[in-house]
Amino acid sequence: MQHIETLTGELEGCALSVEKLSTVKDDLDNLAAYLGVTDIQAILFVAILSQNFKKRHITIEHLSRFLGCTGIKVMKHLPDFKVLQKKRWIRADSDSQSKRSMLNDISFYVIREVFDRLMNGDGELEAAVQKDIYMLLSEFMDLAVDYDKDRISYYEMIEDMKELLKENHELPFLKLLGQQGLSEEEELLFMLVCQRTLTGDPEVDLDQAVRIVTGSPHEGIRIKRSIVREKSKLITNRLLKLQDGMFRSDNEIGLPDQAINQFFTEDADLLIKKSINANNMVKADAIPDVKLFFNESERQPMDQLQKLMSKKGYNGVVKRLKEQNLRSGFTVLLHGTPGTGKTEAVYQLARRSGRDVMKVDLSQTKSMWFGESEKKIKEIFNQYRALLSYSQKTPILLFNEADGVFGARRELKDSSTSQTFNTMQNILLEELEHFEGILMATTNLTSNFDHAFERRFLYKIEFSSPEESTRSKIWRSKILGLSVKIADALSQNFHLSGGQIENVTRKFHINKILYGHDLSYESLSSYCREERLTKKVHYTVGFKQTK
Repeated sequence: MQHIETLTGELEGCALSVEKLSTVKDDLDNLAAYLGVTDIQAILFVAILSQNFKKRHITIEHLSRFLGCTGIKVMKHLPDFKVLQKKRWIRADSDSQSKRSMLNDISFYVIREVFDRLMNGDGELEAAVQKDIYMLLSEFMDLAVDYDKDRISYYEMIEDMKELLKENHELPFLKLLGQQGLSEEEELLFMLVCQRTLTGDPEVDLDQAVRIVTGSPHEGIRIKRSIVREKSKLITNRLLKLQDGMFRSDNEIGLPDQAINQFFTEDADLLIKKSINANNMVKADAIPDVKLFFNESERQPMDQLQKLMSKKGYNGVVKRLKEQNLRSGFTVLLHGTPGTGKTEAVYQLARRSGRDVMKVDLSQTKSMWFGESEKKIKEIFNQYRALLSYSQKTPILLFNEADGVFGARRELKDSSTSQTFNTMQNILLEELEHFEGILMATTNLTSNFDHAFERRFLYKIEFSSPEESTRSKIWRSKILGLSVKIADALSQNFHLSGGQIENVTRKFHINKILYGHDLSYESLSSYCREERLTKKVHYTVGFKQTK
């Protein structure tokens, strides 16, 4: 700073003549060497710095008056200003970069960071300390804000950003980003959204973001169009996602959970916005223990599933399948009579294997907006993949009453609704074809299923109505103290499903509290008769009912 102070007093009126500064030649040479520039460039730097204390932006007119020469003479040194800009000693006002700008629009200034480094004698700005990704994104955001507020030009933002990336190219974040095949603007857009996510603002206005990271309206429109039409690699590589809007505006973008897990591995659980509705997540340790009774035909495949879903069994099978270049995802369809315990079987498998369940609310797959239902189906699988990436144990994706989404495709002539439904089916078929993890679906109506889904389910287990011996076991498990005799009689005379037996049990306990009803065959049989909507009589011998 001593050299700068000495030179400042001599520069006024020097007409950019090094010869007129002979008395301070040593100071000029030392400063030029320190800055890594020529003597003339050092003079221009000191002139801008000294005048910056009086004015925010130093124009060609200001410099010509201070130096005592014509504006044309100062303009002849525009290449020297470029060198000072490239070395990041000075900044040019954003208007200075346009070829259409007026000559008196050209102006320069020195930022506080440069002054501080000069005061501390830190040397050239390129000698920066490597940053972590959080510091890097913070500095990038500072540059973006400066550009958005016209403090720096787009050119300067890009040049400074390149320097930051060059200085920190060893960061895993940047190495991974470089592998995505993105354009310069797309990389900047991704980094901007990352920074906004880190600061607690995961939903970013697309128009504003594109304006910040592009240098022209034409380029901004091109980037926005490719994102909205889902052609950009930011979307196809699942680095960004379009946020659903009430008015279908597609004007907000954010990081999908998969990208957060990929780029912020250690802190992913802190950054991920819990996009999976808490009502749709069932923790393994929150599932109550329920004893299930299966017919003999169901017991063997369910025992096999139980063994498969144990930690040792699952990991071993997945490893072996991958070694054989086979798909390692498990898709299971439990189908059959209503009330036979299909859904409860899924939960008990989850509880015993310690796996959380992500259950799909079918209403989430429907939308009032054309084209949104397809996106919602994709989002379900994206959310599951994100959950899979940070779960210690592979979770279960559960489609309950799955015939609502896995139904047979429709004739296209019906309506646009049929076209939307068929598009959803095609997405589901594609997702199941390449599925990784555990997917379980339950349905009462396999007749409604599209045949194309049959091959996509590795296991297909039919649940039939419980046999007489199985019903007796269910009765005794539901009502403590129920005698074998009464349980057998109820099982023999009433062909109820497990769900219906549970309804009878609940009704018995309610009436016992309200009216003090005793536990007897008569009271339970009356509830059994009430359970059936159709009054069908069951006989235990081989005679048909006569009219």
